[in-house]
Amino acid sequence: MISDTSRKQWYWLGLCLPGLIPLCVPYLPFQDWPGHLGVVGVMLNFDDPQAGLNAYYEYSGEWKPNALLYWLVYGLAQFLSPMNAGRVVMALGLGGLGPAVAFLCRSVKADERLAFFVLPLAIGRHVYCGFIPNACALVLGVLALAFYFRSRERTKLSNLALLLVFLILTHSMHVFVYLAVAGLILASGLWDMLEFRDRNKGLLLAVILLSFLVMAPHLSMFDARTGSGPSFFSAITTAVFSSGREDLLLTFWQWLFASYRYSSIDDVLQGIWIFLLLGSVFASLRKRGQSGPRLDVMKRLGLMLLLTASMFVVLPSYIGPPVKWWGGNLRLPILLGILLIPLAGQIWTGRRKVRMSIIAFNMAVCLLALGDLWHFSRTEMNGFSEVMEVVPKGKKLTLLHWTPKNVHEYPGEPHGYASNYYLLNQGGFVPQNVFEHPDVPVRRKLLGQAPPWGQAEYFDWSRHGRIYDGYIVRRHPLYEHSPLHGINQTRVELVTRRGVWAYYRRRP
Repeated sequence: MISDTSRKQWYWLGLCLPGLIPLCVPYLPFQDWPGHLGVVGVMLNFDDPQAGLNAYYEYSGEWKPNALLYWLVYGLAQFLSPMNAGRVVMALGLGGLGPAVAFLCRSVKADERLAFFVLPLAIGRHVYCGFIPNACALVLGVLALAFYFRSRERTKLSNLALLLVFLILTHSMHVFVYLAVAGLILASGLWDMLEFRDRNKGLLLAVILLSFLVMAPHLSMFDARTGSGPSFFSAITTAVFSSGREDLLLTFWQWLFASYRYSSIDDVLQGIWIFLLLGSVFASLRKRGQSGPRLDVMKRLGLMLLLTASMFVVLPSYIGPPVKWWGGNLRLPILLGILLIPLAGQIWTGRRKVRMSIIAFNMAVCLLALGDLWHFSRTEMNGFSEVMEVVPKGKKLTLLHWTPKNVHEYPGEPHGYASNYYLLNQGGFVPQNVFEHPDVPVRRKLLGQAPPWGQAEYFDWSRHGRIYDGYIVRRHPLYEHSPLHGINQTRVELVTRRGVWAYYRRRP
């Protein structure tokens, strides 16, 4: 017999299962993730004269919205290696969503075992695209939602304070997630005021409004960089009215957790997941009143679902300058999935086999992803760390890659920012990074030409080769030294080759 303590330990380990992925897999095909680590690399190595960062980068403001991730990795890197610090922070973000949703379910009187439904969402397409600040902010935003519902139930000072804290932390991690969560709570809070006419509910509303004060510096920063161009709000309204909405259903499907480009196994798994979740919701609604959330709580969750779905339709995927932001409505399907989970109320009470099958299915999705990503790191990234370690500190470096089709199974460009692992550990300069985004606390002083996303097929020595000291190459399986072949062999020399990677340095 398994004791209650052991059962509880396995329960929490299962909820944290997505967090094992970055702990077990050092190099992940998550497009933007190395770019975020490159920002931390500048912060860590800025005062190291060997890293030479003063010549290439400068601070553009040490604390900005969306900067919390960088400072968390920076803080942990004082005790761990920079690489491991990043892996731990990502593990907290991916592994924390399950427990956060369990807490939300408990706060609305739903069965906390429903939180297993969120495991596939914790490694959704936003994670495969490397939106790790977004993933971490979802954990904080879900906790804010939980403390909102707790404050509705009992307006205690501790609940109100924690609601405010988690709203501000969500803003510091990712502004869009904050706006989505705070807007949902504000709409529900206004309904509370109209329905209950309770001064305590007014206090709750005041706390929510207070959190919006953290937006004021952010908005002024946007206004300061508009120059003679469109204003912050006109950029948003223009994008809203000019954006096409022909493929909304396809977009919704692709931005849950089905991420592969060619394989259909993720689509099959996602179809089963939707069937199981909706089946659980309908089964719960048929038994409403026996258990689960109260009617007024279900109404609030329904309002939040309706508002999120409406914003998914209204918002565009890209907003132009001065916002310069991509991925607006693409980040909302996962929030819709999270809000749907507590509506299931109970996870098939009295039907243990069905309940255990649902839990096992959601865990299996994560384990399949873990196996696939481990295979990627073991094969595609074979030799990468050994090649990187040979490059001296402080060099101007560019990465060129021949990406095979099986690696393009993942969304985006998996090797697009991989040169930032060098920036994280050894400083220097790399041309592929996220420093163009205005919310990043670092910007470049040197603009180095490079092929788009470092794709080797577009490499031209006269445009892309002259300024760099070294070249990390993901080798072509058929052509030796490509794209540094032919006449370029007189300009470079091979230093080391490990696995599918090689390092060349430019001859004097």
